[in-house]
Amino acid sequence: MRINRVERIRALIKNAAIPPVSSRFKVFIVDECHLLQGETWATILNSLENLSQHVVFVTVTPHLDKLPRSVVTHSQKYHFPKIKDADIAVKLKNICIEEGIDFDQVALDFIAAKSNGSLRDAEMMLDQMSLLGKRITMSLAYELVRVVSDDELLDLLDLVLSSDTSNTVIRARELMRSRIDPIQIVS
Repeated sequence: MRINRVERIRALIKNAAIPPVSSRFKVFIVDECHLLQGETWATILNSLENLSQHVVFVTVTPHLDKLPRSVVTHSQKYHFPKIKDADIAVKLKNICIEEGIDFDQVALDFIAAKSNGSLRDAEMMLDQMSLLGKRITMSLAYELVRVVSDDELLDLLDLVLSSDTSNTVIRARELMRSRIDPIQIVS
């Protein structure tokens, strides 16, 4: 259930008051909870005191500093480490195999490295590429992530070293027009 309004929170809390049927706890996961508004948090906090011990709210956020102080003081905090690139690449490979998606392993490794330890981000990148109905390749990954390939950088460097100012500027502009961040070219 997506909750972003006070009415939805109240409905969720009403549902939470009903004891679980097949398990010891009723668990509600509120992802990206830092996006909830003050009134929504007030409703949650006021209701938590009246709910039984069978209810567990798990709030997920990368921005603990954006939560109301009263929420943070009433919460247990768990900090999860980022997932290793190799583990993300294995998961992406399994997804590709299960979904019948053609892939190059090096492209999956690249996606894993660019996801910054977030499996969700890596899966979203893979999903975007798979929607094109093509093999998941490095060139496709470069295009999605807007990274300049090593070959393109070497071509640009050759132009720079050849003192061909006109073609160097033209090529650099082409790269930037293709939505590549100029900082990527410099770094």
